[in-house]
Amino acid sequence: MQAPKTSRGRRQVALDSATVGVLTAWRRRQVAERLAIGAAYTDTDLIFCRADGRPYSPAYISASFKADVRVAGLPTIRLHDLRHTHASLLLQQGAHPTVVSERLGHGSTAFTMDVYQHTTPALHADAAESVAALLAGPAQPAR
Repeated sequence: MQAPKTSRGRRQVALDSATVGVLTAWRRRQVAERLAIGAAYTDTDLIFCRADGRPYSPAYISASFKADVRVAGLPTIRLHDLRHTHASLLLQQGAHPTVVSERLGHGSTAFTMDVYQHTTPALHADAAESVAALLAGPAQPAR
């Protein structure tokens, strides 16, 4: 297991309640496995590990992900591409760039925007509508 590349690599990331529920259920299962194995369990304090607590190799995780994507009939992507998708979707949904940058552990919001912000026709249309609404001013009450 490698340490993060920078100090920002160790961070807390807010999770939605559904994800917290899935992780809580996973933790219960992991505790049960640990109790069943007993002294043979290697406590590595990992969320995802082998049943005996030892870590999986990165190559195993990547191969498993690739197989799951294939079975699901999805386009081929790398596991790391999920990070890019997460960031791009957050920005598309209007998340503040600083929040996205902090979630990714970047040292600079400018770096996040350079790498992850993609303009789409919909973003351009939204920008045009926003400016038009601003220039139109507040709606006038009917007389």
